[in-house]
Amino acid sequence: MRKKAYVKEMSRVNSNFLFLAEEFPLLEKIGSLAEKYLYTDPNACLYKIGTLAETMVNLMFEIVEGLKPPPGNDNTQANKVKILLREKLITKEIGDIFTRIRLSRNEAVHAGYDSFEACGALLEQAHTLSVWFMRAYADELYQPVPFVMPDDIRGRANYKKLLDEYEKLAAELEKALADAPPERARKRVHASERRRRAEKAARDMRLSEREVRYIIDEQLRNAGWEADTFNLRYSKGTRPEKGRNLAIAEWPTDLTVCKWGYMDYALFAGLELLGVVEANAYRNDMLFFIGNQCREYSMGVKEEHMGYVIGTWDEYKAPFLFAANGRACTKENETQSGVWFRDARNGANMPRVLQGWIGPRDLLDMLESDVAAANKKLSDFSYDPLRDADGLGLRPYQIEAIANE
Repeated sequence: MRKKAYVKEMSRVNSNFLFLAEEFPLLEKIGSLAEKYLYTDPNACLYKIGTLAETMVNLMFEIVEGLKPPPGNDNTQANKVKILLREKLITKEIGDIFTRIRLSRNEAVHAGYDSFEACGALLEQAHTLSVWFMRAYADELYQPVPFVMPDDIRGRANYKKLLDEYEKLAAELEKALADAPPERARKRVHASERRRRAEKAARDMRLSEREVRYIIDEQLRNAGWEADTFNLRYSKGTRPEKGRNLAIAEWPTDLTVCKWGYMDYALFAGLELLGVVEANAYRNDMLFFIGNQCREYSMGVKEEHMGYVIGTWDEYKAPFLFAANGRACTKENETQSGVWFRDARNGANMPRVLQGWIGPRDLLDMLESDVAAANKKLSDFSYDPLRDADGLGLRPYQIEAIANE
């Protein structure tokens, strides 16, 4: 069967990846297969997403002039991504997506991981990556159609037959393209031009809130928090527990303006509310959210949750404020990247950008260090004003009692 016939066959079923069909038909087919497995077999879906990313990386080594894969046993997806990063053919954000997908596929293969919610978020990440690839390696001006969750085909009488047919088509197409690579893959372009296109495509990239939440979950876990925006959420019954450092999603507040009725995450060390988090759209200014949503979250703790509050500072009931959109911190887009943080216990403290999240132990240490500083200040305190007859005029035994507190 000729390539155009494959493309026509694949285009019969709607897919978020159809835009790849003409230029990169194998990528389109793998992406479409991943969608078909989302509801029936999330583990297989994760594997297909990993195959899509791996195929994409292989195409990059085939297309870019002068780019050679690592030799022998070092020729792995992880090492090839490192080369692409070193050669600046992908940005750190794109590299992170490749890594995220690779690790998830490994987990699916070796540990049987099959979270439907995580699979849906990664499928959207794969779509974002595919849009980037299309712009960098085919059509710079391509305008993507927003991702939509695929249809659930389990209700179709012939869905198992449909999956079998797609698997067969994918295998045949892969063999056909291996025997005769598509014309575009033979048009090798110098790496400098690819760098320009890849950087521009990455700058134009947009992530949905679901993708941002998935990325922030991962970042929070790496910092020592338990985070899963799909499962560890207030509406599913998650509450603070002794001995656990929980980032609980969608924690309700007394606020009723827009979605400000709940925090995106509330950070708990055991039963202590340490911080609030605003997770926002990919290109928004984090300074705005630190000064608005985060401020309102901290002030809007419900009366029924005051038992988790460890102190109040003016009207703030949670001491630490965070705002993030999942992007790595860059100097060029500082207020639209990184993790923004403010210690709300002192009105003079200004928001600042961090390279990553502060873990629960470090936040507790920050609280402890301030207590120690306060104690030192008290130990250096002069009791003369207390003795002064024109002041309080306390007796010696009263001063001694205060000193021993």
